[in-house]
Amino acid sequence: MKRYSYRKKMKRLVAALCVAAVLGNVCSMKTEAHYTTDVDYMHGEAVSVNCDSKNTTAVVASYDHTKNADPYVLALPYETKITTESTKEITLKIVGVKDCVFYRTTPLKFSMIYVATHSGFAIGKAAFKNVHVSYTNDKVTDMDVTFRAPEDKAGNLTGGVTDIGAYAFQDFQVPYGYMHMDKVTGKIGPYAFQNMEIKENFDISQGEITEIGAHAFENVRIYGEFSIDKGYVNEIGDYAFQYFYAKSAYIPEYKKLGNGVFANTNYMSMKLSDKVEEIGEGIFEGCKNLVEITLPGEDHIKKVSEKAFPDKEELCVKVPAGYEDLSAYHFDQYKKLSYSLASGYTKQSKVYQQLEATGAKVEIEGYTEETTEEATTTEKATTTEKATTTEKATTTEKATTTEKATTTEKATTTEKATTTEKATTTEKATTTEKAPTTEKVTTEEATSQTTLKKTSEQPSLIGKIFTKSGIIYQVTGTNTLRCIGIKKDKKSVKIADSLKYKGKTYRVTEIGKKAFYKNKKIEQVTLGKNVIEIKDSAFEQCKKLKKVIFGKNLTTIRKRAFYKDKKIVCLDFNGEKLKKVEKKAFSKGEKTKKVWVPSGANEKKYYRLLQSSVVD
Repeated sequence: MKRYSYRKKMKRLVAALCVAAVLGNVCSMKTEAHYTTDVDYMHGEAVSVNCDSKNTTAVVASYDHTKNADPYVLALPYETKITTESTKEITLKIVGVKDCVFYRTTPLKFSMIYVATHSGFAIGKAAFKNVHVSYTNDKVTDMDVTFRAPEDKAGNLTGGVTDIGAYAFQDFQVPYGYMHMDKVTGKIGPYAFQNMEIKENFDISQGEITEIGAHAFENVRIYGEFSIDKGYVNEIGDYAFQYFYAKSAYIPEYKKLGNGVFANTNYMSMKLSDKVEEIGEGIFEGCKNLVEITLPGEDHIKKVSEKAFPDKEELCVKVPAGYEDLSAYHFDQYKKLSYSLASGYTKQSKVYQQLEATGAKVEIEGYTEETTEEATTTEKATTTEKATTTEKATTTEKATTTEKATTTEKATTTEKATTTEKATTTEKATTTEKAPTTEKVTTEEATSQTTLKKTSEQPSLIGKIFTKSGIIYQVTGTNTLRCIGIKKDKKSVKIADSLKYKGKTYRVTEIGKKAFYKNKKIEQVTLGKNVIEIKDSAFEQCKKLKKVIFGKNLTTIRKRAFYKDKKIVCLDFNGEKLKKVEKKAFSKGEKTKKVWVPSGANEKKYYRLLQSSVVD
């Protein structure tokens, strides 16, 4: 297979199988796979399958590396055809890989792995243990690992991996590519991925995992992103993610955390699942960089270990709104933690008083001692007829007004309505000739001053998320936003140039990672003029997407941004600032793409940039 810098065939494997021999209940399998050209890159004699007693399904039973050859590709198809002893040809679904099939003390080396998975496809214990996808060969340029499920006409997955056995991928390595698994359901066994190392991303799409076993992802190194897209994990076992490393990680909601689940990870911020009910001991033990833990947004907690959290001074626990009692978390056991409460709490709330009783530092977002005092003064001003000046004016002993000035509307125009000379020379005496003369007006001024004080001391909004016209945005800087998704799918999407949030105008400068990942409805996208960058997998697998209109300031399109969007026929650029288009940003479409550039000067440059990013 020749190597192309601008394209590679999609990794959908079309496999034709035949039987060399039938020996009892064991069948030999031959595979001819097609990648970019018809190349017999896997020798079928290397793989054998076992048929079930009714000859309806088969599992991969053994592998002989000496019978495979350059470029050492492992390709396991959806089904196989066998000839029985009565010379009748039948088709069997391949529904799993038996224990230890590819495990060797000296690692087996492949240049790529592609496995087609039916529903119920099970991976046995130590099935791929110590396998390395590190055999370099110019015939295979994408050294990746893919477990792919078939799709129905609507694009829904109709297969996937059900159950991954203990040690299944222990010491597994992908030093040049990524790993993808469609729809993993059931259990992931203990130590299943322990010591695994992957150069790029590892993602499980549409996961419905019920249990992650003890030490399952211990000491895993992923130099890209790790994600399990969907699902609700009933239990994550002891030390499941101990020493885990990835640039970013997303796991679905979970109900129970065992002991030391996230111990010795390097993350600075961690948020507990909103659905969690039980938390074991030392879940963040040894996390030296951890500075912030956010409690669940919903309080479903039933059981928490007395030693669940690390007790260190630089660690802050954030408490979302809605909690009435924190006694279940045993925070009275910790002496060094600090706490940040959501803005809905007050100093009179039970949660605040519980935490303050421990002697810890407790803050309420958006409030300081000064604003609290001013609010108290305002309350007093509403209950007494003679409170005619603002808080600062009343705290100065000599800044007093006459009773007449507080009870008559015309007092503001007379000399008696003015404060004495001593009051006017005091810095904090802020009353003027037009000072309010009634109780109602004075109260309004006191309130407005308190409001101004709070506004000036408002905390940073960075990280806050909001929705506008059905599009979800996140604040990324003092005046910048990132688009991170859509609330309700629609055919045409328009990203704003800029938006107002909390009274301030922000520019939309980027499309976030996986913002529209696998969106099934979107057909056209228009990006605002301020969008500079489109992040990884932002529009990956948007299978109906046909047209993209880019803003005039776009400079960067990251990897897999429009990967497998094969229906795209038009790329319309309103500017000429594009400098970087990363590998796998686009796939070769079903039809030739039309690329529009404002002037012909950069047309060839754009074609080169885009063409070099096209794979399959």
